[in-house]
Amino acid sequence: MPDDGKVPALGKALLDENQCLNAEGFACDTCVMFCPSDLQAITMKDPFPEIDQERCVGCGLCIFHCEASPKAITWQPLAEPSEPTTTKDTA
Repeated sequence: MPDDGKVPALGKALLDENQCLNAEGFACDTCVMFCPSDLQAITMKDPFPEIDQERCVGCGLCIFHCEASPKAITWQPLAEPSEPTTTKDTA
């Protein structure tokens, strides 16, 4: 963990407003409710949730609990994982 106490981001949550239940006239704030309270990365900006990318750590709780089908929130990794480096023993 970094010295500043912040959780390092794994990725980012992205909202597709067209898939969001709020686009169909439902009043849904499930993603806001399940975003960890210390992060508050998702807030409601009527009628849709708004994801603060600076606060989002990509934990995926909003995606897991999203009630839309297909999910209105998807996850984007920050970067492709790099290949592990290997070292050869020369013994």
